[in-house]
Amino acid sequence: LALLKIAICLSFIISTIFFFIALLLNGNSLPIDLKISGRYLFLVPISVIFMSLLLSLNYLLVRHQDFVMISKLRVIQTLTTSSIQIIFGIISISFSGLVFGTLMGQIIALFYVIKQKFISVRKSFGLQLSSIKKEFIEYQRFPKYSLPGSFANASATELPLIFIASNFSLTLTGIYGMAFRLL
Repeated sequence: LALLKIAICLSFIISTIFFFIALLLNGNSLPIDLKISGRYLFLVPISVIFMSLLLSLNYLLVRHQDFVMISKLRVIQTLTTSSIQIIFGIISISFSGLVFGTLMGQIIALFYVIKQKFISVRKSFGLQLSSIKKEFIEYQRFPKYSLPGSFANASATELPLIFIASNFSLTLTGIYGMAFRLL
């Protein structure tokens, strides 16, 4: 639970930083033209929180070898995300359905795993600054070695989509995104 506490604290810190960046940029002065309304930029910190919490809980489930829960979590997240995105696509709401579907998939999967596995753990999950600092010092090598690889992996996955979105139409970007998801 020590690493989970640290991961939750770091995800909130990073999301707060992203929130202030989104607030400062306000969608008007993005470094590249993503053709995205500023109102969607504020959803990035929310998505970062939910995705980091899901990944942290996933690592904890792997550590406890609860692969059944991991598979249920993936199925629930994928079904929710895809269903909402398809429904929004059928009723011809703009690309906001993609964003909303992704967020709802993360939220529902997070609440499912918390409800199923971590209700009994919450009593022993107290957050005390001194214990978090001690645990952070003890486990400081973990982010040093895992962060560059995770960043490179996320960049290699997402940068082509950002490049396509900045240079081509949203239709072409959507087609690429759907093809990428099918692979």
